[in-house]
Amino acid sequence: MSAISSPFRKALMSIEADRQAITELPLTPGLLQSLRESARLHSTHYSTQIECNRLTETQVREVIEGGGHFPGRERDEYEVKNNFKALGFVETEARANVSITETLIRKIHGLAFDGVAKVNPYRDGQNVSGRKGQW
Repeated sequence: MSAISSPFRKALMSIEADRQAITELPLTPGLLQSLRESARLHSTHYSTQIECNRLTETQVREVIEGGGHFPGRERDEYEVKNNFKALGFVETEARANVSITETLIRKIHGLAFDGVAKVNPYRDGQNVSGRKGQW
């Protein structure tokens, strides 16, 4: 069995020191809310990007904060707003410890696709995800 090298040992000690420092940080309600919002924004950007949404992360933030409008990309804007709203709904339901049911899943789906696509209870065709021009 080989010994752990000195650079590796130093890296592990540095990681542990950082972990300890973060663990000891006070987690205020304001900081927690900020972290949640940031996570929702990132999640919204990357989730909609998978579906070929062309808005950048900065543009997604602008749309969510109410100041962003991008002519010719209205569908992308609706998609972002709906996804963000659906994620907020999921968080609220999770905090209330609501059971996951088919009705709940349909409600989330309806929020995510309201005004963007025809909302069917179940997919009845193929879906292809990717950037335009890749397929």
